[in-house]
Amino acid sequence: MLNTETLDPEDLRTDTFVVVKNYPPEFKADAVALYKSRPEATIRSVAADPGINPETLRNWVRRPE
Repeated sequence: MLNTETLDPEDLRTDTFVVVKNYPPEFKADAVALYKSRPEATIRSVAADPGINPETLRNWVRRPE
């Protein structure tokens, strides 16, 4: 976690922290299959278990197969 107490406020306005994760195709397919197999589940709840950003899972689900 970013400790904002030790940063200069100016740094918070100018720097952007982005973490890009590359997931293997099998992992993506498994996550989408898990979501589709649980109609009562939300994307957020399915994404939380393996630690995927919900928007990442949402993009994977929306992609054509």
